[in-house]
Amino acid sequence: MRRRLARLLGALASAAAKSAPVRPGLEHFLKVTRSFWPGLFQCYDHPDLPRTNNDLEQVFGSYRHHQRRVTGHKAASAGTVLRGPVRLVAATPGVRKIHLIAHSMGCWLTAEMLRQAKIRGDLEFGGKLGNVLLASPDIDVEVFRSQLDVIGKRNPPIVVTTSSEDKALAVSSLLAGDNPRVGNLLLENPELKAEIERKGLIVVDTSNVQSPDPLNHTLFSSPTAASAIARYLKQTGNPYVHPGVWVLGVSGALSGIR
Repeated sequence: MRRRLARLLGALASAAAKSAPVRPGLEHFLKVTRSFWPGLFQCYDHPDLPRTNNDLEQVFGSYRHHQRRVTGHKAASAGTVLRGPVRLVAATPGVRKIHLIAHSMGCWLTAEMLRQAKIRGDLEFGGKLGNVLLASPDIDVEVFRSQLDVIGKRNPPIVVTTSSEDKALAVSSLLAGDNPRVGNLLLENPELKAEIERKGLIVVDTSNVQSPDPLNHTLFSSPTAASAIARYLKQTGNPYVHPGVWVLGVSGALSGIR
């Protein structure tokens, strides 16, 4: 599979060089894919990891089967469904760190999984949980507050990306009865900023960044935002590490707490 993907990327690079109309899109795809390359094929280095989607589904299905036998529940909660696979990966020999990246409504599922893990006394999954990034969270603000009250502060802190220009979350807020969503909060409120610091969050405002998405709902994946977030995830002891509100500029630099 690694060789087949390498051949495909080579063919796409050739196509990008020959066709100007599709070049920007292909070059962006190639850049992002190459940045993920070191983590795409861990199964070849760790024989205990499933190699195909079917193998992975069988592992998850086995866990759910045993969970049902132990608890008697026919259906697991959303948090349990996600927590099970994370526990399985954490228990795999050779896996040193697990980093979680969630987007939109997936952020609620991830936060709920962390809340349940904290209640069960293993928030850090045996010390293997690394960075947690919640991008453009489509979560009710009060629900998120209640989840954070249980999760507590983490080290490294949970990172949340927001944008006041997120049109998808504006619609979601409207459909929810004008209840604000975490991903499009207006961060000028001093009380809100103080609460963010108390809860140990790093909130990155990406409102100034140009998005490839007309709805501005995937700003975190734009080249500017993605590179800035990658710098945070890869480095330790950097200035981003203390909680608070940060503003991402068009150049990709964080201007500091507002």
